Amino acid sequence: MAAQSPEKPADGDGGGFGGSGPADPRYPRSWAGIAIGSLVLITEGEEDGWYEAVVVALKPGGEFTLQWRDWPDLPMLMRRRDEMALLHPNAAAAAEA
Repeated sequence: MAAQSPEKPADGDGGGFGGSGPADPRYPRSWAGIAIGSLVLITEGEEDGWYEAVVVALKPGGEFTLQWRDWPDLPMLMRRRDEMALLHPNAAAAAEA
């Protein structure tokens, strides 16, 4: 039985966490992997929860324009990378199930 080498992760995003295929770009596994189309978590304040948002644009200076995933009719928001959270690495697998 020959050993197989894993596929190289897309755009240096770190790949794996136990997964066998390339990383899904909608679910970044590192801060560097956040790009247009990525799904991240954001909040509006200390008293609010964290909800999914989609990155729709990258601005100079490291700011991102985001749209709420479940409320696309609400105004878009601006956040810096340090104001966002990444989803659990297995979120892509759970979404497919």
